[in-house]
Amino acid sequence: MTLSASNLKSLILAATGNPGDFAASPAEATQRLTDAYDTYAQDAVDGSGDGPLVVNKSGFQSALNFTGTTSSAAATSFEAAVVAYWTGATFNISTPPPGSVVKVSSMIVVPPIPNGQILTVFNDVSPGVSADTKAQQMADALHSMTITGSGIIQHLIPPTPTPPTPGPPILFNIA
Repeated sequence: MTLSASNLKSLILAATGNPGDFAASPAEATQRLTDAYDTYAQDAVDGSGDGPLVVNKSGFQSALNFTGTTSSAAATSFEAAVVAYWTGATFNISTPPPGSVVKVSSMIVVPPIPNGQILTVFNDVSPGVSADTKAQQMADALHSMTITGSGIIQHLIPPTPTPPTPGPPILFNIA
């Protein structure tokens, strides 16, 4: 699969939008949002179509901080969480490129880049906006930022009489 903003919206609503099941504490809210983003992010694919192998879920959770009272602080917290989640993430490639050996992986070398869209969502306090609409706006902003991450696919060229050497990197973007 590939990343889907509509899937993320559903996950955000499930984590925050049920009036009978509000988070009991900021820590629980952080955990729910972390789990929602992680579930969404597991649908990411690298340039070869493989999903995430290692991500920094705890870094995402640690970066979320709801103690600030401003929309700017909240937006910065979410941006930092997305960057932390993807920094150094690796993907497992199931089909090695021709001429390579089994050890093939890809790694995020440029984490997602904050683009200001999350702040726009938090700053919009228009009356009468539904939770569904706000969740869609947040999902679109997070999704837009997430797909700016990119990396390289590293593979090993089979040895001749010498040990294997890294092959040329192949650039990819998160999709």
